[in-house]
Amino acid sequence: MQVVLPPQPPHPVQPPHSPYATMDPTQVADEYVRRSKAIHARGLITGIAIAVIAIADLAVPFLPSLWMLAVVLAVFALTVIYTRFAQQHNFQDLQNISAQDCAPAKQLAVCKLLKTRLANPSDQLALSGISAVCAALAGQYQEALELSRSNDSIEGGSEGSVLNYNAQIIAYRGMGNYQALQDIRYRLSWLLENQQAARSARTLMDSIDVTLAIGQGNWQQAVQCLQKVEAYEAGTGRSYNFMLHVTNTYRRAQIAFGQGDIATAGPLFWYVATYGGELDVAAAARSWIAAYPPA
Repeated sequence: MQVVLPPQPPHPVQPPHSPYATMDPTQVADEYVRRSKAIHARGLITGIAIAVIAIADLAVPFLPSLWMLAVVLAVFALTVIYTRFAQQHNFQDLQNISAQDCAPAKQLAVCKLLKTRLANPSDQLALSGISAVCAALAGQYQEALELSRSNDSIEGGSEGSVLNYNAQIIAYRGMGNYQALQDIRYRLSWLLENQQAARSARTLMDSIDVTLAIGQGNWQQAVQCLQKVEAYEAGTGRSYNFMLHVTNTYRRAQIAFGQGDIATAGPLFWYVATYGGELDVAAAARSWIAAYPPA
């Protein structure tokens, strides 16, 4: 019995674009560094101003000390919050080169440039993890596996582990290595006890289950697991990730084609090939179209 694909979650008619969509890797790196320096400079200037006001408040007896200190503390707290938010927004714009522009090879080149220009250890760790994922998304599977394994030896914490697992999952999925995916799924189950990483680990396990079910021809399970992944991605509250939509569309095409429904699979593969940019699934979709050209 053929499994009917459920409707896809709502998505923009026109793919979104990152602020770096029209820039080359060198221009992106230059702009990212400029933004980072500007954020740090604003925070430093505000911090100095707050320190001067606080010293003046303590040194001059007729100033209303308690009220002044309350204002200083409030401004300081807002400055810390703003700086953190601005840094996260700047990094999200960088990630959107893959998430919205579907250009992981470009983002990988940018990360390599930034690793030579940013000395902060946290920046280096973040760029290393993102580089592994980008390499996998771009179809550079061996490089992705090498980067993720080297990251495992230097990265601490559950977030870094999840990021490296994600890179390995994408690589092994593209290589069709189902045994490796099953091994990663088992290791991810260890993270379910970690409150910080449990939700991401559960989603990666569901993603693996989709791939394994497609490989086994278990279309009912593939659809059920895919719906779980799509429901999670729709409910995270994060900025829209067009790359995930393209990837899930490719999975829908695989499910339809696996059941012999070329009429449904064809438009889905065409969509992925047209809008998937540098993604590995876009290259796979183009290969399918070449093998099954429209009549």
